[in-house]
Amino acid sequence: PFHTIGETFLLFLAETKIIPEFIKASITLTVISANGTIAIADNNYILEEREKMLKEFKEFVMRGNVLDLAVAVIIGGAFKAIIGSLVADILMPLIGLVMGGVDFASLSFSVGDAVLSYGMFIQAIVDFLVIAFVIFLIIKNAEKAKKEESAPAPAEPTTKECPFCFTEISIQATRCPNCTSELK
Repeated sequence: PFHTIGETFLLFLAETKIIPEFIKASITLTVISANGTIAIADNNYILEEREKMLKEFKEFVMRGNVLDLAVAVIIGGAFKAIIGSLVADILMPLIGLVMGGVDFASLSFSVGDAVLSYGMFIQAIVDFLVIAFVIFLIIKNAEKAKKEESAPAPAEPTTKECPFCFTEISIQATRCPNCTSELK
């Protein structure tokens, strides 16, 4: 019968008594030729490990942090496009108008064959500053909201001070255990 290289090698190991016959029937040989290593594993073990890895991956992806990060990246990309348009199409023309009709997108100079567009660099700096300011406002408001909702109500006191001997006693006490004064 036809055998794969792994099966042939496994038969060789069984015939030479390197691997006993009863073990040979329940294992699969995998030869990884890239680095010359030989791995022997049980088929059921391989399937269990695959299922375990897929389950762990699903749990990892479905965690709130990963989903939140994915949403943040997508929204961040859209936000950058909006801010880029705001800066390029509204703010920079207004700033250029105030500065005497300067078109920042066309500001450049040449050094040999290289053209250095410093106007685009200025526009990128303005992009960054607008995005940084908006993110600052978002984080500031988020922290403020977090503080407001996380501030616990003050706990009701469980002790009081005896007006006669000034020791701390239970709030439910009707008589001080230290000075035996009757409390009202």
